[in-house]
Amino acid sequence: WFLRTSVAEDYRVGTDHDIVHSGKGSGFIWYAVPRMVVHPQRGPAFLAQAFNAASYRGHRVRVTAYAKTRQVSEGAGLWVMLEGGPRVLPHSVYLSPTPMKRTSEWFRYTCVLDVPSSMSVMAVGVMLSGRGTIWLDDVRIELVSNRVPTSGAAAGLPWSLKDIGLGHLAAGPENLDFEQ
Repeated sequence: WFLRTSVAEDYRVGTDHDIVHSGKGSGFIWYAVPRMVVHPQRGPAFLAQAFNAASYRGHRVRVTAYAKTRQVSEGAGLWVMLEGGPRVLPHSVYLSPTPMKRTSEWFRYTCVLDVPSSMSVMAVGVMLSGRGTIWLDDVRIELVSNRVPTSGAAAGLPWSLKDIGLGHLAAGPENLDFEQ
């Protein structure tokens, strides 16, 4: 898992051993700038991992994760990003259709998508924009039947995995429950 943001000193990321959905750990992003400090918002933070999409190509995939939020001022969400081919583009981002609330207890978020056979990289994670804290735990990625409806169309965003600095590419998903 990696933190990626345009201004790393604004955010803290790590493993929390006190606030967990299950097991011994959860991942978190916290906006660390004190409330009395006023400066323009400089972009969201991503707690994410990128991996080879070979196991998922040509299949329908369900990504589920439990998340908890505290005092999120602008927005937070579960996202999945796909990129393909020898170049960075094209890329597609899928967001969970259930918005994350300002403050919430643990809630299961889901994103179902089709992974085209041309995709070479898949990334999963959460995004935090503005103040607040988000915890992430018990992420699952599973192949599902084509009878399971997708979450909707991909959003085209003006950034790629390279843009947000997810350069490390694992062979497959790792430490999805934050126990390691």
